[in-house]
Amino acid sequence: MPNYIFTFIFISKRMLYLTDRSVNIRRISMPLEKTKNIEALGIDKKQRILEAALKVFAQKSYHGASMSNIAQLAGVSKGLIYNYFTNKEALVKELLLENFKHFFDSYDFDFDNIGDKEMVSFIEQSFFLLDEHPESWKLLFGLSMQTEILEIITPELMTFFEPLLIGFTKYFASKGYKDSEAETKFFWALMDGISLDYLTMGLDREYCINRMKQIYQLD
Repeated sequence: MPNYIFTFIFISKRMLYLTDRSVNIRRISMPLEKTKNIEALGIDKKQRILEAALKVFAQKSYHGASMSNIAQLAGVSKGLIYNYFTNKEALVKELLLENFKHFFDSYDFDFDNIGDKEMVSFIEQSFFLLDEHPESWKLLFGLSMQTEILEIITPELMTFFEPLLIGFTKYFASKGYKDSEAETKFFWALMDGISLDYLTMGLDREYCINRMKQIYQLD
């Protein structure tokens, strides 16, 4: 498993924002306002389940966690979870993969055409994103390090990750790096280590951003 997969998981913004897709609720001749209220209630419960799953998976590991653990923390019945997810694997997949689908929305540029401006934007925004919910990031980092979870999501994950990997590899090739693929991996390794220390050791954000810019001559 390539190490930069872990970095991609770690810096993905949308893992902090649990899916808000409306659940399918059968409508039976009722006022529109009442229907909306029921839908909102369903979404809220689903979000609570996903938020609880994140914490339980991080604390107990994927194999150590049970649907009962998740239900208890979410404050819902175990049976209700199965209204949304067929099993634990389906739950962890939605927890991670549905949010990866929105990852690219966080960056307003084409990953197939990365230049210096896009590199600066990517570096800066990545650190700003870490500041939004630092405690959640710590949970997510622990979750992403569980190999059993990566084995479940990697095939689908690569469909999101490959365009990003290819884009950065093309960028480094355009900058004259002889082994642009190796430089891409090195870039992810830098982001990985610095991001983790930023969260756990209280590194200064501007210092981290400026150092990354200096390394890649982006000033």
